[in-house]
Amino acid sequence: MKKGLPSGNRVCYTIYTKSFGRCENDALPDRIIAERTGICLPGKGHNAMRIGFTEILVILAVALVVLAAVFLGIRQYNKNTVSATSTTEDTQETVLDVNSDDITSFCYVYEGETYAFEKEDETWYYADDHSLNLNQDRIKTMILKVAPLKADQVIENVTDMSQYGLADPERTIQYETADRSVIINIGNLNSMTSQYYIAFPSEMKVYVVTTNVVTGFNYTLEDLVEEEDSTDVAEESQEMQ
Repeated sequence: MKKGLPSGNRVCYTIYTKSFGRCENDALPDRIIAERTGICLPGKGHNAMRIGFTEILVILAVALVVLAAVFLGIRQYNKNTVSATSTTEDTQETVLDVNSDDITSFCYVYEGETYAFEKEDETWYYADDHSLNLNQDRIKTMILKVAPLKADQVIENVTDMSQYGLADPERTIQYETADRSVIINIGNLNSMTSQYYIAFPSEMKVYVVTTNVVTGFNYTLEDLVEEEDSTDVAEESQEMQ
């Protein structure tokens, strides 16, 4: 079946049929396009192919515009994220201005167990067993979460500490320096903001802190003990013999 324009016009608009396998008038020598579309395009073969290249160029141009928009969007998002982080750090209030190096002992409650540590000659030991080889870097990182201690927000004049999980807290963090003793009560986690509520005994204030202040103490004793190097163990055995 075919439908054509006047013969004076070189344009043909022939519906391709597989029974003939070609377009009448041979307006398109390259039959590949006709076989795929079923239509004879105007002009000669190279003109028909030129239409295909134009479409490709348009698609590529659109793709480049989309990629550029995505790139600019990601760059702006990263810029906003860095700006927000910087603003948060600038607006934090220092609640306890304590140098971590001044802490001589600390303890905390995790999963119902109390873990206590003490420092001697700049080395940290488990209070009940000094023979254990502790991960010194991890312990120092833990202490830095609370010394100095910074809060994102301070809620004043709290009348009901229970709404923050601080009326009878299950977790505490305590530490001592040469001239002071600090007890930090840990309350509920605000899952919407990923922040914890903490307080000090006898104060009717609630401090809102980042999650890692609390999760930085989510370690059992086993998590803090380093396995001795097998070479060191062998050398110790030989010395004992």
